[in-house]
Amino acid sequence: MKTYSLRRATLVALIVPLLLAVTVVAGIAIWLAHESISALRDDQMQQEAAFILLLAKHEAAESEVLGFIEPADSERLNRLLGARTGFRIWSDTLVVTQSGAVPAAGAPPSPGFSDHVADGQEWRRFGLRHPELPITVEVAEPQELRAALTWQVARSLGLALLLLVAIVCIIAYARIAAALHPMKQISREIDSRDDDDLHPLGGHRIPAEIVPLFAAINRLLARLRATLDREREFTDNAAHELRTPLAALKTRAQIAERALAGDPARQEILAELNAAADRAAGVIDQLLLVTRLKGAADRFEPVDLSALTEDIARDLAPAAIDKDQDFTADIASAIRVKGHAGALAMLVRNLIDNAIRYTPAGGGISVALRLEPPGTVVLEVADTGPGYPRPNESVSSSVSPASPMKRAGAAWGSRSSSRWFACTAAASCCTR
Repeated sequence: MKTYSLRRATLVALIVPLLLAVTVVAGIAIWLAHESISALRDDQMQQEAAFILLLAKHEAAESEVLGFIEPADSERLNRLLGARTGFRIWSDTLVVTQSGAVPAAGAPPSPGFSDHVADGQEWRRFGLRHPELPITVEVAEPQELRAALTWQVARSLGLALLLLVAIVCIIAYARIAAALHPMKQISREIDSRDDDDLHPLGGHRIPAEIVPLFAAINRLLARLRATLDREREFTDNAAHELRTPLAALKTRAQIAERALAGDPARQEILAELNAAADRAAGVIDQLLLVTRLKGAADRFEPVDLSALTEDIARDLAPAAIDKDQDFTADIASAIRVKGHAGALAMLVRNLIDNAIRYTPAGGGISVALRLEPPGTVVLEVADTGPGYPRPNESVSSSVSPASPMKRAGAAWGSRSSSRWFACTAAASCCTR
């Protein structure tokens, strides 16, 4: 299954068009700002030329040369813009007054605006001629001044737009994370559920877009719950139906055993038949117990497993002594679990009784209850009996007898089927 990040995909789908739109808007805004700055600077040059012409009319008409006038520069403007506007006053072809930087020229400019290149620098020039006197005022401005003004506008606009994009990204990321938070809550809820907890998911505020997925999960849980209920019902019904023929078989075997009181060989065969019927009835009872325990998790309560194991071991120790078996117990104190007290007692009793039954006379049995990190409770019943198949062996494979200490299974049925019951019951009747 291929996966992708919904958060990343959503952010990309939001940010990429936003960046494109911001770039286009910024480009248009900078172009409009450049045009506006050009129009404003042209108007400013016209106003300056008219004002200078008004002031210098008398001096220029008398060809009075004032020379170069030092402009009043602003340090801040020079730092921001770098270049400034300059002007010249012409009387015919004689420059009578000049201020600031202007391009070199041997004659007054033509009236109006013109672009001029001098010494590799582009200039914008404006000439204004008096209608009656031979006076021409020239105002010149380097194009880099307009570029500097445009750059200042572009930088300010760019910083504002970048800040806007950053704020939008942060808000979008936070909102997407908040929208996806219910998915994490649902995942944690599912992970924390017990194996048999198939109740519908609910109690979450989820986006409308994932409601179909949420509903599909609930429908799947409902189908699984119905399937498990049918399996449990089948197991329960099958166990009940098998009890009747087994009871009839046991009754007939007992009657036949009494009728053959003078035939020891046949009585032994019938006694084995009775024992087999008891074992089959025990397996059926185990199936019923496991089926009931599957739905008992909501009735779990704290159980002192140390005291329970110690009492059962004390009750069954005489049976081991009668068979001349070495019976030892190492039970840690104050171990408590949450579970079904009756099922736990039956489980412990079955494990110990199974070890006593299948361990030959003179063998050894040990019962241990301990707490292992990280908080795992371990109940171990070991004996010197025939044992059962290893996890990687089939149930029907042979097992070498008289092997060293092996873990015991439950007491009823074959050792392999009892092991299955012990594992299933342990998972169903308690939790740490």
